[in-house]
Amino acid sequence: YEFQFTGPAGNSGVAKAVVTWIDKDVPEPLLVYSTILPINNDVTATVVFENEPDGEVSILNNNGKNTYTFTENGNFTFEFADRAGNKGKVTANVTCIDKTAPTATIAYDVTETTNGKVVATLENVSEEITITNNDGKDKYTFTENGTFTFEFVDDAGNRGTATARVTWIDKTLPVATITYSTTELTNQDVIATITFDKTDVTVEGGNTHTFTKNGEYTFEYVDIAGNTGMATATVNWIDKTAPTATVSYDVTETTNGSVVATLGNASEEIVITNNNGKNTYTFTKNGTFTFEFRDAAGNIGSAIATVNWIDKTAPTATVSYDVTAPTNGSVVATLGNASEEIVITNNNGKNT
Repeated sequence: YEFQFTGPAGNSGVAKAVVTWIDKDVPEPLLVYSTILPINNDVTATVVFENEPDGEVSILNNNGKNTYTFTENGNFTFEFADRAGNKGKVTANVTCIDKTAPTATIAYDVTETTNGKVVATLENVSEEITITNNDGKDKYTFTENGTFTFEFVDDAGNRGTATARVTWIDKTLPVATITYSTTELTNQDVIATITFDKTDVTVEGGNTHTFTKNGEYTFEYVDIAGNTGMATATVNWIDKTAPTATVSYDVTETTNGSVVATLGNASEEIVITNNNGKNTYTFTKNGTFTFEFRDAAGNIGSAIATVNWIDKTAPTATVSYDVTAPTNGSVVATLGNASEEIVITNNNGKNT
């Protein structure tokens, strides 16, 4: 600015005032961040003043420091002033800090007992991740029970895991046990029952089979996992055939004595259940006697002894004469009309 002036003698002059140190401009701050990418570490924000000489601007807070370290996302306002007293503020904002580990869950294509494979899939991921094992795949196939841990990392470098656990693969065939209603010789039906060392086993035709005669029967079964098997029941102790025997006699011709009937030629081992257990019976007269017996299985048999050749009745005969009137000659007596066939035991066997 020029001051113009005139002195008493009429002399004029000029005085120029020059001021260059008035500064009313607020410094222009620039915020610089250590990173703006997702990170799981601290982030440092620095305020600089590119258009101001070094030392021209002072930070009024933050202990005079032009840097602020964020340990978590948030805001911080730097307050500053230049030497002219111009004050300003600038706010640093950090949103890229991520120190939370990513999460995910596991889904399975099969969740019931199976004898096949089970595929585990990583899903419900909390954020974008990169799988760092399993060749980067989000699926893992179990061919047997076990565990597998997916490992992954998010863009900030936080690491997470999710463990798949499969316990329902069952490739073991059920162990079958067959029991019988009886294992002793019998003339009754035998029931075979099959049981297993695990539950939820289905047997085609049911868990029991009734044998009405000796033979084999094959149970076919499948467990809940789909394992199939067979077990054969064998019964060879059913005997429903009645035993047989024959009767022989010590005398088979006509006699006036006793006849002993003997039970023999049994078709199998037997026990005589009458006659005091004896296998002989003595006939003192004609008649019948029934031997009763049973085999080891309980089957009942019988054999009838019949004797009709005992004769204890004395024979009779009559005598006739060739001459019945008084005679001085000989008379021939003849034995006849025998009650049965006879043998004359005197008279040299003659009947006259």
